[in-house]
Amino acid sequence: MTLNASLRETPFSLQIIVAALGAAVAGPIIYTIINGPALRAEAERERVEQIDQENAIFCEKFGMMRGTSAFSTCANDLEGIRKRHEERIYQDLAGIL
Repeated sequence: MTLNASLRETPFSLQIIVAALGAAVAGPIIYTIINGPALRAEAERERVEQIDQENAIFCEKFGMMRGTSAFSTCANDLEGIRKRHEERIYQDLAGIL
């Protein structure tokens, strides 16, 4: 039996279901492949903006205004704190996995 003969014997409704399922699986995969880099770049821009806003709120709360050397020092210290926090999370995850 050839592939064409086997397709002719398969009910048409089953062929439609298989085609729909294939499209349902392929659609999101293709979308992610095409748009993934732009989506990641936008997420990174939003993350940088959010961190910048958090830095400003925190540092200015303690009188270190944006544009001053004190603000730069404060923002750099916060970056170090975030980095160490991420490292602790990775270590915890490595211990679990």
